[in-house]
Amino acid sequence: MQLLFRNYNSIFLHDVVFFHTGDVPVDKQQEVIALCMRSRARFLQLEPHHFALPAGTPSPSTWRYSKKFSVGYRHMIRFFTSGLWQVMAQEGYEYVMRMDEDSFLWSPIRYNVFSFMASHGYEYGYRLASLERDGQAERFHTFVRKYAQSRAIQPKWLLHKCPHSDLSNFTLKSCGDTCTK
Repeated sequence: MQLLFRNYNSIFLHDVVFFHTGDVPVDKQQEVIALCMRSRARFLQLEPHHFALPAGTPSPSTWRYSKKFSVGYRHMIRFFTSGLWQVMAQEGYEYVMRMDEDSFLWSPIRYNVFSFMASHGYEYGYRLASLERDGQAERFHTFVRKYAQSRAIQPKWLLHKCPHSDLSNFTLKSCGDTCTK
């Protein structure tokens, strides 16, 4: 929270919504809300249906990587990929900045992210500050390259570390990691 406010929200004072499943005592909620300075901050308890297995789902013991990715983790991922948008729309929000408890804004963002997105017609953006591991980095580059090429997107910043500034050369070997300090 300190980095969020130091590097962004102390200027813009956007609402801050903390999702929970009923497991955060009121005194802890008040402690966290106190860190949010003058922003409107609140805890929002999610409905139980967000954490129910969809009809027809096989037993969790049969799932691939069932020990590595728990049922709770998978519910969280499903919520953030499909449930979040309806909840936030019902709460009256058009734009969302999702952060986990282990997300950090390490450097200042000196512009209003939401106004910038609206004025440029953007629907999605991300700020990456982690290195992909275990072969994921090359798959990341391949995915981004194919996605951008299939939609004729010409990125303005993505190729800044590449020796050749065309998307066909956007590979891990040619351009390196997307994480910079």
